[in-house]
Amino acid sequence: MAIDLTAPVTQPGNCHRIAFAVHDLPAAVRWFEDVLGAVMLPIPQQADGAVESEADGGQIAVMWLQSVPIVLLGSTQTDGVIGRYLAANGPSVQSLAWEIPDMWLTENLLRANGCKIVGVEIEGRHFFVHPKHTEGMLLEYTDDVLPGDPRRGNGVTPRQGSVAVSSVVRVNTVVPDLDAAVAALRYTFDGVASAAAESAVDGAVEGAVDVSIGDFVVRLTAVGGPLDAPQGSTRFHSVTLAVPDFAALPAQLAAAGIGVASADDRSLWVEPATALGLRLQFVAS
Repeated sequence: MAIDLTAPVTQPGNCHRIAFAVHDLPAAVRWFEDVLGAVMLPIPQQADGAVESEADGGQIAVMWLQSVPIVLLGSTQTDGVIGRYLAANGPSVQSLAWEIPDMWLTENLLRANGCKIVGVEIEGRHFFVHPKHTEGMLLEYTDDVLPGDPRRGNGVTPRQGSVAVSSVVRVNTVVPDLDAAVAALRYTFDGVASAAAESAVDGAVEGAVDVSIGDFVVRLTAVGGPLDAPQGSTRFHSVTLAVPDFAALPAQLAAAGIGVASADDRSLWVEPATALGLRLQFVAS
């Protein structure tokens, strides 16, 4: 459903988090720590590394992965929101969120222009725009600030993973209509589009568009394009991570027990079955 807006409804700041749905939350926390060097953020509910915050029939862990916060979502109820998501889509990126300056104004502008709003939580201060307005992508607005976010001057004790990661480059997305998705991100999140060939660290990708939102990038590709369609109804395909030493990457992955699905001199894709079921791409910094 197209959004009939003449100007963006907000100007996002930092990416608030990338949310991954995973089958085994404690194992996923250990994997992100040990393999990718992620660090638990000092959220009160997860003091001393405990993961206790219930959400949507599951539990969450909030971590810092080199350049962006991530949230790991585990299911405790098979009929809960996360349990149903995992049954339909498998482990994958479940949603993306950005910090915005005024979520009340943004919500009212979206509603006034015919957009359906879902997942409103006043206590958590967030809401989602319905995926039918964003070509299937589940995107969240929030004015909440994560405790311990290093981008706000907080120190995070670095952790050395077995695979050296320097940054999270982007989330890759498969959408049914590329032009409609670009337009949707322009008006809902003030997304700025550029040809992937102009900005991609891994070279030109025909039929792909990079959209910058706040401090983060979402790469859009159309169904039938360079990326295979993801399982189930989810549109988020994969996450691209940058490494400082691309030549050393295969040995680091092998030592961590991670298989390689395909590789060339600029990009490497892992075997999802050896990486919690997640689709991950590595490129040089």
